[in-house]
Amino acid sequence: MFNPFDLLKIKELFSLKEWWEDRVYGKNKELRALARRVLKVLDAHQIPTSRIQTVFPQLDIQPKDFKSLDSVIAILNEPFLAAFSNKFFIDRAWLDTGVSNPQDQLEHGYDFESIYDYLVKLKSTENQSVIAHFIAQTGTKFVPAEDHGTYEGLVVALEFIEYGDGNFEYSRYQLLYVGYWHYYKTRMMIKAISLLCFQLGFIQKGYFSKYANYQGIEKYMVAEIFDHVFPKSWHPDDYIFISDQSACSKDRDDALRFHSYLKDIGFYERIKNLKSTPFLS
Repeated sequence: MFNPFDLLKIKELFSLKEWWEDRVYGKNKELRALARRVLKVLDAHQIPTSRIQTVFPQLDIQPKDFKSLDSVIAILNEPFLAAFSNKFFIDRAWLDTGVSNPQDQLEHGYDFESIYDYLVKLKSTENQSVIAHFIAQTGTKFVPAEDHGTYEGLVVALEFIEYGDGNFEYSRYQLLYVGYWHYYKTRMMIKAISLLCFQLGFIQKGYFSKYANYQGIEKYMVAEIFDHVFPKSWHPDDYIFISDQSACSKDRDDALRFHSYLKDIGFYERIKNLKSTPFLS
């Protein structure tokens, strides 16, 4: 019969082994923690070690480099860490030290131009697809929209689906924006991102998660938040058009305010001219 205390003893032996190696070989706890964060990122994105060369063809790494914590530590050089953090949009400070958020959002304030300039340069190709995800905090009610109401968060993230050789594909997630639906400035930013994605032809998907807020992104990568999404979905583009333009409009009054906001900041015509659509007058 299995004795749970045997497992505890095994864990204690491994801890003792690590302590001894730290003393003798200088493999300190910071390096071990860094290696564990690297493995955590790979696990969160479901990257099998057998495909590591496909993900990082520019690096001289092999599947055998990930067979143990020690082998991972051996490849932790600057070129690897720079390429790794850039590939998965990981905050380098978090990767190096475990301090700060795992991922940094592209825009922290209300500078829509920075997001506009970034998104219009993105293109789906035969090797990559782009999906815009809008993850609302569980319990969010979208209508009526309040300007200083409840504080349910909303996370906007991009998913880059990469298509490799042999039917292998994997996803990378970029944290684009975090805000509140029931706060005027961040709601306008969220709607502006949705309309821009609509005009650019990006697929948009809406989800719910209890971790879709500022506290959630302090602890989790976007890929991890997707492990905790609620089955119910919603449609971001239901809230960006007025009812005279779209039968799917669910909040005409706030859509009118949103269009006025875009005109005030000088982006209504710029977004409208990206693609001919009956949904914009």
